[in-house]
Formats: sequence, structure tokens, C-alpha cells
Amino acid sequence: MKIGIIENYAYDEVFSNSTLIEKIDANSLTENLTKLIEKEVDLSLDDERVLRYTLNQLMPDNKATLEILNNPLTTRGINIGVSRKNQDHARTVTGFNKAIAEMKKGGGDK
Repeated sequence: MKIGIIENYAYDEVFSNSTLIEKIDANSLTENLTKLIEKEVDLSLDDERVLRYTLNQLMPDNKATLEILNNPLTTRGINIGVSRKNQDHARTVTGFNKAIAEMKKGGGDK
């Protein structure tokens, strides 16, 4: 099985070290999806939201020909960075963490 991956992307170590599949490098998701449409790869790997965005915005004519699988290969958290050069960085982090906690409690629309 050939799977399209993006060159130099930080994939899971188990996936990166697997020899059960052939990994085909590309420079972008769009390139991988084109390879998928042209049957040069069997699968393409990326974040579900990025896949949906790319298909909707950059490749809308191909949405019906591709399927996004329901079972993710892996799940990861998304992190945020803040510059320590910003004098208010500690307050920014505290405020962000508080907002995330409120969203998790169901108060995200406040």
C-alpha cells in the first residue's frame, strides 16, 4: 500500500518507522490529493480539518471523488505558543487557559 505523506512533517514515531506501507513524499497536501486522484498513491495522510478545508477551498470539483475515513490514524492535541518577549505573556497564557477551561465546561459561546 502506498500512502502520500508530506515531506519533513512530524508524523507519529510508530508510523514513521513502519515498514508495512510505502510512504511517498510530497511537498503539500494538494500534491498528495492529486496523486490520490491520479492513483499514484492509495491513501493520503493529513489532519481531517485540513483535508476538508483543502478539498472545499482548493479542490471543490474533486470532493465527490475522495472519501475522508472516520477512524483517525492517531489523535493529537493542538498547542499554542506565546512570545516571552511580550510583557503580558503570563497574563495571555492565563487568560487563554481560562477560556479553554470554560469552553470545555460548555461555556464556549460566552
